[in-house]
Formats: sequence, C-alpha cells, structure tokens
Amino acid sequence: MKRSIMLMGGKTYVISLPAGWVKNHGLEKGQEIDMSEDIGRVVITAGNLKPEDRALSVEYSKEKLIKAYQLGYDEIKVTGKVSPDELQQTINDFLPGFEVMTAGRGYFMLKCVTEADLSEFDALLKRAFLLLSNSRKSALRLISMCKRCISKKGYRGFNESLVTYSLLCDMEKAANSRPKAMQELHSRFTNMGFEDISPETPFANPMKEIALARA
Repeated sequence: MKRSIMLMGGKTYVISLPAGWVKNHGLEKGQEIDMSEDIGRVVITAGNLKPEDRALSVEYSKEKLIKAYQLGYDEIKVTGKVSPDELQQTINDFLPGFEVMTAGRGYFMLKCVTEADLSEFDALLKRAFLLLSNSRKSALRLISMCKRCISKKGYRGFNESLVTYSLLCDMEKAANSRPKAMQELHSRFTNMGFEDISPETPFANPMKEIALARA
C-alpha cells in the first residue's frame, strides 16, 4: 500500500490513513494515535496497542544471546547445555533489562522487563567512548544497549542510524581486540561531534545485521 506525501501550510508533511484501518480500530476525527520512528520507517499504532514482542529460540552461546539482544528481540528461549549460574552471569554482564521468567527441562525463557529510553542514547554512547580504553566489559555492555536501541527505535534518521550503528560495530570490534586498537579508536572519536561523521566514514557495514533484525 502506497500513499503520497502532501505539504500543508508550507511546513507540515502529511499522508492519509486507509479508511478501512481507521474504521476497524474505531478511530474518529481528532483522536490521537501513537507513532514511533524505526529504521527506515514510521510505525503507526492505534490507541494504546503495542507491537507484538519479537521472540527467538537459540541454542545457548554467549555470542548468540548478545546478538539477539542487540537485534531487538524481546523474548529469547535458550536451549542447550548451560547452567543457571552461567546463564545468569551472561545476562548480568551483557543483557541489561532481561530476566529469566520460566525454566523447564532443557530450556530457559528470557524476557525483556526494562528498556533504555531513546532520550538516553547520546549519554550512553558518550559513556561507552569514555570506558572504551580502560573498562572493556562496561564498554561492551553500553555498546550492546546502544545497538539494541537503534535496532528497535532508530536514531534521528535512517542515514544517522546506519552511521551510528557502524560506529558501534567498530567500537565493539576494538573492545574485543588488542588494547592498542581500543586506545586508537578512543583517541580518534573522543573529541568528534556527530556533525563531523558522514555516511562516507569507513565504518563496518551494518546492513547484514539490520537485515537479520527485520527477518
């Protein structure tokens, strides 16, 4: 379904909503709807309805859980051989906001109970930079939170989301490599504002990860 963008009053851009969708949800003229910005799209929700939680089932590994968290999954069923203590430690270190809700024979069900607010993104990113050269685990935790925030809500606009996600990928790689690489990246960007970063900046390409998030 396609809609044309119209300009009203020289400043405001508007599109029309499908009449069938408006009637099915019992909406009327003047009634408020919820809108949220995602990567490359705007999500319109009727009333207080919430989008369905995204769920995933994975065999346990620390790397898979971190990636599922970063890609915005809200429920994760963990299977395979893992002790409750090991799983809880992984959650504490790398999945802030998640808790084990239920457990059964051979599985654990994790669910997101708290989420970082998009308004906190800039502060989280800045803090991750400051910790990059001297506190690897804390930096990785904040980087994961930022990547999850972009996967779920986007950041400013489509191009800004891609560039910032690419920057976070480079930060993550640096934190997982030699200390020298962390110091170089920290030195390179600590004094750089967002306005200094362009889409041509040679960061890692995040398109594959974002495609997985939308699968």
